[in-house]
Amino acid sequence: MQDHTFTLIVASLGIGGTLGGIVIGHVLTRSWQREQWLRDNRKQEYRELLTSLSAAYMHLEQNGSDSTDLRHHPVRNEAFRALGDRIFIDQEIKKEEIYEEWRRLWDIHNQGGPQSTTDAGRLFKSLTSKLGDMARNDPRKFR
Repeated sequence: MQDHTFTLIVASLGIGGTLGGIVIGHVLTRSWQREQWLRDNRKQEYRELLTSLSAAYMHLEQNGSDSTDLRHHPVRNEAFRALGDRIFIDQEIKKEEIYEEWRRLWDIHNQGGPQSTTDAGRLFKSLTSKLGDMARNDPRKFR
């Protein structure tokens, strides 16, 4: 009778260990998949933001600061919209004051003249470099 009880206990532990391992494996896999999903979405949002800002800046460079309709141009508005509608990176953008830097770049360029174009170019290069660094860094740094 004792051998039979011992066998049942060992078998129960084996089955419990197997089921526990399956559950733990499932939880870990699900957690990893969620983390990967968040990373993929962050990367996509940064890519879209950089694309939008680059398109607006190229338009600004091509058309100069003397065009009165630049303030209402769709490509400019799209860039400002892209800064405001980020879901996964909104806290990072706010913390690093990206919207303010973009507005400052726009204002500097609109002052006109070669120096303002040079200063805006430097600010754009710095801004895109900063966004690239933010995209590659751990998002927990910005929380």
